[in-house]
Amino acid sequence: KIDPAATPVSCPIVSDGAYGGAMGPAQFMPSTWMLYKDRVASITGGNPPSPFNNLDAFTATALYLSDGLSSCKSVYDTLFSQENCAAAKYYAGKSWKRYISVGRYGYRVADRAQDFQKDIDLINS
Repeated sequence: KIDPAATPVSCPIVSDGAYGGAMGPAQFMPSTWMLYKDRVASITGGNPPSPFNNLDAFTATALYLSDGLSSCKSVYDTLFSQENCAAAKYYAGKSWKRYISVGRYGYRVADRAQDFQKDIDLINS
């Protein structure tokens, strides 16, 4: 197993107060991973769970996106706006409000999701 605390890419860089990069295939920052690791372990059985393990990493991603969408439902009433908000939170964390306007990341993701849904609806008709 790879130890997130000892892997150079995920170790703190004291000189700038940040981290050397995100961890594993889902690219979790260490501080975010710590928020999700216990929930991931309860779902996947990983002991300990690892951001470098695909099952653990993408289970954490699903939880992260689900949490983002849930928090957006209390702010927005349309599915498009909720998905826009969740995508922006995924992309930018606490700076998410900068990424919800037309043409920005959250909006583009929600717009693409809407296009996919139209295609699915057409196939199912």
